[in-house]
Amino acid sequence: MKRASAITIVVSIAIALLLAGCAGKESAGQYKNGTYKATYNAFDGHGWKPQMDVTVAGGKVSTVTFDYVNKQGQLKTQDQNYAAQMKKVSGTTPAESAATLQKELVAKQASGVDAVTGATEASAEFNALSDAILAKAKSGDTSATVLTMNSTYTAAVPSFDSHGWKGQIAVTFTDNKITAVTYDEVNKDKVLKTKDAAYAKNMSAKTNITPAEAYSKLEKELISTQDPTKVDAVTGATEGSHTFVELATQAIAAR
Repeated sequence: MKRASAITIVVSIAIALLLAGCAGKESAGQYKNGTYKATYNAFDGHGWKPQMDVTVAGGKVSTVTFDYVNKQGQLKTQDQNYAAQMKKVSGTTPAESAATLQKELVAKQASGVDAVTGATEASAEFNALSDAILAKAKSGDTSATVLTMNSTYTAAVPSFDSHGWKGQIAVTFTDNKITAVTYDEVNKDKVLKTKDAAYAKNMSAKTNITPAEAYSKLEKELISTQDPTKVDAVTGATEGSHTFVELATQAIAAR
């Protein structure tokens, strides 16, 4: 009986140790080893595209590289002029905020790290990229991840016309579709044409339409057609319509 009891104890201890070892391996290796990449499908409204590389070794996130690239292939963390301007405004730089986010992800071993003060938008995109990457890392799927860029793109006429106005536009994309458009013209006193009551009265008397009415039609048509070349000129606002199409084309091209 004593021998049987001793054997039972030894077996129990062995099983306990085995289970403990398995549990330890599971908690220490929730991800499959490999290199994982993620980016966005378009540049943002400032001309940058977020991208991330994550390396998993020993089942854990070992290195993280987060940055932005522009159409010329330049990295935001290496843009000294951008860094100087950002530092004055927000108290941090792209390189500093990226380093903080990267360290936090390695320490936490999970997405959803705290936002860096002065780099809220970058922090949100960092978390979106890391969330997508780590979801794939659990199964070892190393295929490239491409997220949808939701952003607002702007364009403006460089100089005032002969009447003292210049057009400006903002086009917002959500889930790869144009969801909002704002077009107007501004003068040297920063007065918007749609807010100029006297101008609206004079224009309406001559063309039976106001700037606000004309621009609203153009904005709605662009959202409907999703294509500036398919936006028809508004009767009574031909010049403004042409400027609208030109600026919308420029703004969309920024993606």
